[in-house]
Amino acid sequence: MSRQGCKSIERLIAFGLAQEAAPSRGFASASGQWNLSSDLEGHQSIPLPLSADKVVSKEVDLKDGAGKRAKKIASLARDTKVSTVESSAAADKNWVEVTVTGGRHAGMVGSIAASQLADPKMDLISRKKSSKRSDSTIEGMG
Repeated sequence: MSRQGCKSIERLIAFGLAQEAAPSRGFASASGQWNLSSDLEGHQSIPLPLSADKVVSKEVDLKDGAGKRAKKIASLARDTKVSTVESSAAADKNWVEVTVTGGRHAGMVGSIAASQLADPKMDLISRKKSSKRSDSTIEGMG
């Protein structure tokens, strides 16, 4: 197959906001794989920051920077949803930059102590509902 006469096709792809939330788990997974990859010449890819959905484990102060001396900008209730951004440039690994994604302070950005973060609990009610739907689907097929 000859490449003679082949023209380079360049076009801009329009990007838009898909949702008002932290990036999906699928995107986070793809970003993680990208960060481990290299180009054809073996050079490390430019790392993408990774986001993770978390909740605060108890009432905690959202601060304008890392450290106990940073100014308090809000008080987050227990189980408030936040999105963390992993960054290799973070100076203090005991503090995490977060974007509040749930509750009355949604959209605020600040720092909290890393020890105050927890993984969200699974919603057992929705899990039970989905398993009932699966059971009824199977029964209806037989």
